[in-house]
Amino acid sequence: MEYRGGVTADWAAAVLRGVHRRSLDLPPPSIDETWLDAELVLYVRYRLGRKKLAGRFRLDVDPESGGPPVDSDGLAASLFHGLGTAHTDGFVDRDGYRWWGDEPPGANWAGALFGVRIMTIS
Repeated sequence: MEYRGGVTADWAAAVLRGVHRRSLDLPPPSIDETWLDAELVLYVRYRLGRKKLAGRFRLDVDPESGGPPVDSDGLAASLFHGLGTAHTDGFVDRDGYRWWGDEPPGANWAGALFGVRIMTIS
């Protein structure tokens, strides 16, 4: 799906499905859960070996270029491949996942993780 500026629910769902689909076909990381919150931000809980990691990603910026994304599949590929980097800093949730990525407003990770979900794949 082509990006036309402004994240929509359809765009965000296409990115979420693209990230999750890659975890089924490609080598690690192994994704445990992905979801979109009410702000259309992507959350991913995953494993790299024995490490439990998690990321929070805005969907209006391509992490590779820093500019707007071009299409949902390309953004999903960029986000999935970025998960392969081991992160050692970040908020650790009650399930032991270490969070990194785009910080929630006020760096309130605990509040963001319990926000309203509009779509979840686990």
